[in-house]
Amino acid sequence: MDGDVGAREALLMKYAGIAKSLANEYYEKYSSSGFFPDDFYSIALMAVNTAIDSYDMSKNSTFFSYCYTIINNSLKRFLKDNHLAIKFRKQILSMDHLYEGGNTLHDIVSYYDETIDRNALLQTFMELIQNEKYSFSLNEKRIISYFLNGLSMKEISVQMEIALDSCYRLFKRTIQKLRNILSIKK
Repeated sequence: MDGDVGAREALLMKYAGIAKSLANEYYEKYSSSGFFPDDFYSIALMAVNTAIDSYDMSKNSTFFSYCYTIINNSLKRFLKDNHLAIKFRKQILSMDHLYEGGNTLHDIVSYYDETIDRNALLQTFMELIQNEKYSFSLNEKRIISYFLNGLSMKEISVQMEIALDSCYRLFKRTIQKLRNILSIKK
């Protein structure tokens, strides 16, 4: 849809309710994912913006149904792109010790109820991958940092200027390395 800023804002306001509703549905369904309601709502609002930009009136569908589909697919993609982060969060929450030095992850997350603080998670992993005894490459450090900061694999591949399939292989190899390190006996 081409148009002025006022028309875009009017459409965003009009469809913010459906975005909020779908975001809340996903949050309720995936509340143990470690993401906050605002994470889902942000994705949903960006999807409304995408729907506004890509809607084709010549197709025989209403804007509402098109927008609903775009929002729903964007939320699904968000969860799919972040499923390993969700698994990590759950795995980390179940661990007692991260380092042999007795530094417990419980100490880091004990102030939080059902979710882990993203900054604490990022800081913990950044400390882990910066630790010279584990010898992470610069690209391994970058991919984990980007991933924990919420970028999708596609966005990471663009940031790192590598092909998407190479990005997936690097990510898989790095995750396996982290799993091996994290499997240190409790």
